[in-house]
Amino acid sequence: MLGCRMSNSDVFIFFEEGEVGLLESQKIEGTYVSIVGDLYFGTLSAELTDADLEVLIHYRSAYPRLVEKGSFGDHQGYRHVYLLDIKRGLDKNELDIYNYLKRKVNG
Repeated sequence: MLGCRMSNSDVFIFFEEGEVGLLESQKIEGTYVSIVGDLYFGTLSAELTDADLEVLIHYRSAYPRLVEKGSFGDHQGYRHVYLLDIKRGLDKNELDIYNYLKRKVNG
């Protein structure tokens, strides 16, 4: 799983092969999924705090949509959170962000 926060505070989380199932195992009381900083690779903006990296997603909305469509977007006040399954296809902007993060991981 790779993720980043953009300079406008939007968060992109890319699920690689088989990682969508991680959401199911992280349900909190059957309603929410919490994705925290240690699941992220890095950022495309300034240094982040743990609060910047924590994402709370309504499981019953996100998981079925992610499985069915390969993507889920959620507006969370000051930011948008995008969950994207890379095996289902990405648009050009999403692909650029993913490739940038992948290059950083692979050196």
